[in-house]
Amino acid sequence: ERVPVKEIVLSKEHYQLLKEAAQKRISAILDYVQKNNICRSLSLLAYFGEQSKNKCGKCDVCISEQKEKHQQDLENKIKKLLQNKPLSIQAIVAELTTFQETQVVELIRQMLDNDELKYNDEQQIELY
Repeated sequence: ERVPVKEIVLSKEHYQLLKEAAQKRISAILDYVQKNNICRSLSLLAYFGEQSKNKCGKCDVCISEQKEKHQQDLENKIKKLLQNKPLSIQAIVAELTTFQETQVVELIRQMLDNDELKYNDEQQIELY
């Protein structure tokens, strides 16, 4: 059974505290949804007052970070290969067997587009 509205007594101070608490909860929810640089699990733990130093490795943020590291590692290996001499795409792919061929080719295309790499007169790829 509900208490009639006329019988509810709420001081301004108490109302303000409730309002601030609600705003903090809304802000925390928005941060969780909008921030793409903090592990979702760590965010949830912090919301409930718990702490952890370990990222989950399974949320969208952690997976994105892992992909970026993988991409950076591949880029560094391509640059290192090309420091010595120009190579064909096939030769680069053959050297980087720990990566998928499609990933290597796609990254080479991006690096060509970004003027990090270029084709020489023999149609081999070299550092810009």
